[in-house]
Amino acid sequence: MFSAHFCGVSWAKPLRTTKEDFHRIAEFPNVVGCIDGTHIPIIAPSENEADFVNRRSIHSINVQ
Repeated sequence: MFSAHFCGVSWAKPLRTTKEDFHRIAEFPNVVGCIDGTHIPIIAPSENEADFVNRRSIHSINVQ
């Protein structure tokens, strides 16, 4: 659970606004942020090569 007290956050109003926006837009309660990921290019492995092809037809590993 995210807590302004433990993380030393001094911007509680923006957090409250963000939480309200997530709830209004997507009906997700108590959300104050998201985690994104990225694709790291790799050399095509010799086994299961097709498992590592992303939507742009590049060999990669998806990480957060």
